[in-house]
Amino acid sequence: MAFSNEYTEKAFLLSVELLQQYYAACDAEGDVVPDIEKAIEEFFQPEMLWVINEDKKTNGYHEFLDDRNGEIQRVLKIVRMEDNAQLKFKKCSLGMKQRVGIAMALLGDPALLILDEPINGLDTDGMRIMREILVDITKNYGCTVLISSHILGELEKIATHYGIIRQGKMIQELTAEEMESRCQVFTSVRARDMQSTFFVLNHFFKNVKLIDGYVRVYDVDDTERIVDLLMKNGIAVTEIRKNKIGLEEYYIELMSRKEGALNDADQRTDL
Repeated sequence: MAFSNEYTEKAFLLSVELLQQYYAACDAEGDVVPDIEKAIEEFFQPEMLWVINEDKKTNGYHEFLDDRNGEIQRVLKIVRMEDNAQLKFKKCSLGMKQRVGIAMALLGDPALLILDEPINGLDTDGMRIMREILVDITKNYGCTVLISSHILGELEKIATHYGIIRQGKMIQELTAEEMESRCQVFTSVRARDMQSTFFVLNHFFKNVKLIDGYVRVYDVDDTERIVDLLMKNGIAVTEIRKNKIGLEEYYIELMSRKEGALNDADQRTDL
């Protein structure tokens, strides 16, 4: 059983769902579902390869990969699956299947790897392993990794550059250092009387908000002064801590500003 051309092209986009459908079809037709090593090896077969040269009708893999087994072992080691090479694909966890897909994409030592939601659906440990693998690929194998994901908290831990897209258009590009500098620091305060806490702090500081049950004082990290001010006004502080806006909150605020700007433009047009 082999992939059609449509399946082959999608497989190179690391569709784990596609691989699962393929091996489920193998089961239904009585074919043997391969182990991980065999599943990767199938990508070396002519009928499984995406034709990238329409003139030669051949794939680059056959031109520069002489040692197939060595290459398979190399990519399995990169994704930490070398000890599970004989495990049946259908018995793999979602995280393991994601890593098998990445191993397939790494065949031939590409310079660029494009991943769509590589950590979606993974548990905490699976996300940690995936993060470590992706960082390893960029640092030790000279491969740039481009990730599309909505799990911004995880991206924040590994990304070196960000591109923010809205309605199909790139609205902002920045490095991790630039992102760090734009994310405001703030002090979160919780007290027994939150309304009075907000009133007092809003009187002494420029940017104060009440969010998620905390009073946030932006661009201020002097916790001692905040506590002192509240105590002098008869307010007992129950919790205070320093924080910084993360990537997810930055993204939400950016989208809100863009939406507000569009609404203002629409109103001016109506006038």
